[in-house]
Amino acid sequence: MSLRIAILTVDDRQTYKDYSSPVPLYEKAQQALLEGFARLPEVEVHVISCVQRPVPTPTRFADNITSHCLHVPKIGWLRTLYQGCIRATRRQLRALKPDIVHAQGTERDCGLDAVFSGFPNVVTIHGNMKAIAAVQKARIGGYYWLAAKLETPTLRRTLGVFCNSAYTEGLVAPRARRTWRVPNAIRSAFFEKPPTAQPASVPVLLNVGVVDVRKRQLEILAVARRLWHRGLRFELQFAGVIPENDYAREFRRQLAEAETAGFARHIGVLGLDELIQRLDASAAMRRLIMETLRNLRSQWRAERRFWLGAALNSPVHHAMICIKYWQLKRKRNREPVVS
Repeated sequence: MSLRIAILTVDDRQTYKDYSSPVPLYEKAQQALLEGFARLPEVEVHVISCVQRPVPTPTRFADNITSHCLHVPKIGWLRTLYQGCIRATRRQLRALKPDIVHAQGTERDCGLDAVFSGFPNVVTIHGNMKAIAAVQKARIGGYYWLAAKLETPTLRRTLGVFCNSAYTEGLVAPRARRTWRVPNAIRSAFFEKPPTAQPASVPVLLNVGVVDVRKRQLEILAVARRLWHRGLRFELQFAGVIPENDYAREFRRQLAEAETAGFARHIGVLGLDELIQRLDASAAMRRLIMETLRNLRSQWRAERRFWLGAALNSPVHHAMICIKYWQLKRKRNREPVVS
């Protein structure tokens, strides 16, 4: 092995307090990253996560990838600014002696574990906690307030920060020594499965992501409503979780009206196979303002589908371009291009 990497990430068994799985559960971007490392036998990877219950450890993700789950009692988490997680991770890293430590996110302990590890380290930003806390109007002492306060010193101490978009880089750069703009990894299934979906009778616009004020689904619905009244025919599909909050409740109300009119609907939370099929069948996918699902852009390019990538500064114009493009594509019976 020529390079030893330690990846610090969250085990979703801890996130959802469900420890029934015998193996660690990672977010989609991390899964894709590990799939890539599994194809590099010259790299030795150790994935480290902290959990509040003892679980079987270590486990093998691939021949060159080992997962380590560290039991840290609840007192060692946010209420003590993750001191238990920091110390447990440092002990594990001293035993492994990695060449570099890569922390996944600043939402919880991972970033802090890395910068206090004593090893060269970098951080990938997934959620911009300072920006999220501002939008959420986080109360003093609450989770978002504390996460935002811990994020800035973490970014300042690490050697550099990976950002998956220009939006994220703009928020991070003033607080970091160095930044790199690198898209999230893409799961291999998006390249291995050939398109199978049949084109819809009307253009389908797909919006993927949790319903949230920063992802602006209400504004997208308003755009769709104006286009519908202009006589354009399409179907706007929303995929993702609808939480219980004021913004989501208003979205449900307006979506019900849109469903009655016939131009929009919610299609639930999609599994991998269904997501690929929906991407393949759609005429365009809308970029989310938070860009936490930016990797879907690359996944869609892997599917060779048209990408509506403009910001919401001129949404009507760009949506009309998308629909006109779909109509032209059907008329000419050509394969779509990647923009």
